[in-house]
Amino acid sequence: MNRIETNRRTLDGRAAIRRWSSPAIYGLEMTLTRTLEEHGRGAVLDAGCGSMPYRAVIEKTAVRYDGLDIESRTAGVRYTCSVTDMAPVSDASYDTVLCSEVLEHLADPAAALREINRVLKPGGKLILSVPFLGRLHEEPHDYYRFTKHGLTSLLSAAELEPFSLSTTGSVAGFLGHQVSTVLVGATWHIPILGWIAYGVNAALVVLPSLLADRLVGPIREKLPLGYVVVAAKP
Repeated sequence: MNRIETNRRTLDGRAAIRRWSSPAIYGLEMTLTRTLEEHGRGAVLDAGCGSMPYRAVIEKTAVRYDGLDIESRTAGVRYTCSVTDMAPVSDASYDTVLCSEVLEHLADPAAALREINRVLKPGGKLILSVPFLGRLHEEPHDYYRFTKHGLTSLLSAAELEPFSLSTTGSVAGFLGHQVSTVLVGATWHIPILGWIAYGVNAALVVLPSLLADRLVGPIREKLPLGYVVVAAKP
């Protein structure tokens, strides 16, 4: 693992400051946080939880939080398995499933959505985020980018009913993310300099990128950075 990737994973584990490390992360977190506050209820499964950046948000409204991932990147992962085969998870056992920035890393995303349907209770909700614009990452396990039409098709095939879709940003957020990755990722491990780079990035990269994406209007619909979708099991 290179230095930038190591530093990014370190930042991922620090929820309080992660948001300002990149305009792409800021846009995703703001959209997902609002969605989780509205729809994250009951027993929640974080499918592909990674460093669990949304655990604190979920636990404000949920009665239980369980993490699932292919490997334990942080303490407290309950299930260690693939989202495409969640055999350890019982049928109809969760009210909400969060699956954030995972489907693009699965060779068979349709299988993952069928598994999510299986573990959801009737009437349960899936909160899903996926990229549309994004460089190759976590190679070689980076397979797909998604349009809103492709998402609708995949969800329908898995017998999940989509009823809300939000974009997380646009071209400025995508370009700004590349700058942030280098600026913060290359310096975060260096005392003092890492914090200086973080502050410069927040003021001169993150904020301008967010403002630009708010001003582009229709371009955001045609060139979204990514999507947050809510779908329900009938």
